[in-house]
Amino acid sequence: MATFPRTEADIIALADQIIAGLTAHPDVFPSPLTDPRELAELRATFWQARDKAGDAEVAAKEATLEKRAALKRLVLAMKRELRDAENKTHRDGTKLSLIGWGAPRPVQRLEPPGQAMSLEILHEGPDWIGLRWSKPKDGGKVANYNLMRCRRGDSKGVLAGTALLPSAILEDQERGVEWQYWVVAVNRAGKGPESNRVEAVL
Repeated sequence: MATFPRTEADIIALADQIIAGLTAHPDVFPSPLTDPRELAELRATFWQARDKAGDAEVAAKEATLEKRAALKRLVLAMKRELRDAENKTHRDGTKLSLIGWGAPRPVQRLEPPGQAMSLEILHEGPDWIGLRWSKPKDGGKVANYNLMRCRRGDSKGVLAGTALLPSAILEDQERGVEWQYWVVAVNRAGKGPESNRVEAVL
């Protein structure tokens, strides 16, 4: 059984066939509910509405682009005026409030992060280890965590991996070695103190 089309193009194509078929075969389709000429008028009305909608869509896109350009010009002029006002008033907040503005916020210096806390081993495998810790309670915002390790008895640690969240799995760890692991929180201002250390032999 045929199904009625869904797209505009397919609907119009079927309308063309119906109009042509009813017009050419009145013996097969006598007294149709809608005269083929009326169907043709309805089709023409649709074409007009479609063209009008297309024109409106183009106009709307042009109007949107014009609005964005106008807003951009306004914003640039406002920023220039505000910078000039800041210079003329020496950034006096009281005077700047007269034009709806305020004194610039003081630049806040980024501090190194605090100490990562409560490092613990979650899981161990033949050559991997899963670690979890708590975020620092003080200091600057953490950008990432450096996961450090060393052999027990060594004084210098090496970077074993990095993490963005306070948990990680370190893979390809050498087996049969007594490792010590610790975590250091890092940001652009520097590094925080070392966390507590945990030991594992994988």
